[in-house]
Amino acid sequence: MRGDDHVVLSMATALLCISPFLAVDLTVECLWGCVFFMVGVYGGSRLPDADVAATKGLHPRNCRGLLFSGISIVIISVVRVIYRLMGLRFNRRHRHSLHTIFGVFVAVCVIGGLTGIILVDGGWWSDALYLLYAGILCGGFLHLAEDCCTVTGLNPFMPFSSLHLNGAINTGDYGDRRPVLYAKFLVCMAALVIAGGYVYHVPAGNLFIPVLAFTVVFWFIFYRFSQYLHA
Repeated sequence: MRGDDHVVLSMATALLCISPFLAVDLTVECLWGCVFFMVGVYGGSRLPDADVAATKGLHPRNCRGLLFSGISIVIISVVRVIYRLMGLRFNRRHRHSLHTIFGVFVAVCVIGGLTGIILVDGGWWSDALYLLYAGILCGGFLHLAEDCCTVTGLNPFMPFSSLHLNGAINTGDYGDRRPVLYAKFLVCMAALVIAGGYVYHVPAGNLFIPVLAFTVVFWFIFYRFSQYLHA
């Protein structure tokens, strides 16, 4: 999928997951926690594509691209070292090692480790950062789920399994609006959960597990519908 589709669909999914906490139990601390988580999801939704930036090198068109390319090269380099220490082969090409569940997990550990050292040493650490890192991890996993719905697909369980998952969504087909439609559906469901929480005063703890389960089921349905060619 295109980068924008990854961001929109991942953010919409995350919004639905945290929607129970945006209703009757909302506090300032809870709101900030949700903000940290959503910021993490935004960054994580782009994390697997660091393999593209690292492969191209430092040839960006703007300052934001330069920053992303630089960070990508650092992450890829450290992840590659970890793979070697574990006796695993790291393939830095697009949709290979960094486009796997294990690759994303290792990359998030690298990000957490490097930034954690800097933040703790500088006295800027906050426990809310755990939610940021959790968001990055979720965003990265959602990116993989989304790419599994495309024509090219992925081998998300490498290097432990060669199982290939793919669908029929063509990244280059701008007429295929399924990612956007699914995102709109998720946002509408999140709005219903928030409204329902306020109207019926349902505690977040009672809503979270059912909403999370619904989100997982929806993604299975999304994947199944992605198998059909766009009309």
